[in-house]
Amino acid sequence: MRRKWIVRGGGTLAVITLAIGALHLPAARPLLALVGQCPVGRESPSEIEDARRIALRSLRGTGTAPVRPALGFALERTTEADVREWARTRGIACESSRESTLLVCSSIPPGALGWATPAVDELAFGFRVKDHRLVNLTTLTSGVDADRAVNAFAASAASLKAALGTASAERLPSKAWDGRPAYVRYRFADYVAAVSAMELPGRGIVMREQYLSAAE
Repeated sequence: MRRKWIVRGGGTLAVITLAIGALHLPAARPLLALVGQCPVGRESPSEIEDARRIALRSLRGTGTAPVRPALGFALERTTEADVREWARTRGIACESSRESTLLVCSSIPPGALGWATPAVDELAFGFRVKDHRLVNLTTLTSGVDADRAVNAFAASAASLKAALGTASAERLPSKAWDGRPAYVRYRFADYVAAVSAMELPGRGIVMREQYLSAAE
């Protein structure tokens, strides 16, 4: 079960789903398939890909994204080999599963995802089954202090707004963390992005970012 918690809210794009245990139920498997892993580990790669396509139909929006930012990686272009080389040159440990459709890296140092990015606990790369191209990038960091949560969230939200314009939905944090969940989401026909922050029992403030190719 090590590191499985990073994918429990992988496809929902809603901040509250980080805490929903129902994602272990069979009905939630299409959502988990968005990051390349299902809870029981019995599905074949082709079944995972079919589930991912089904989940995307309810997640995508309309119109084409002007750009598809993904923390310096290129959705549908970056390969698993590219990611492994990126990790190797930075001394970052990664583990693969589901026939390399999911690669989870841990203890990402500050700056590894951009010159001003903070440290990240876990970073999950989901790859398309047929060609092992990147289709989903998810970060998760727990125990974030209030000031860092507000500042990091504001920086990510501002970066997305500069690139993509007005968000599809958002709840921005106050200048001083008030304990309410915060999120910003973008939904296009070919791209979905979300940044969220919320407090979870035993984990403190948890921050999550997801960048997803919504193309078929």
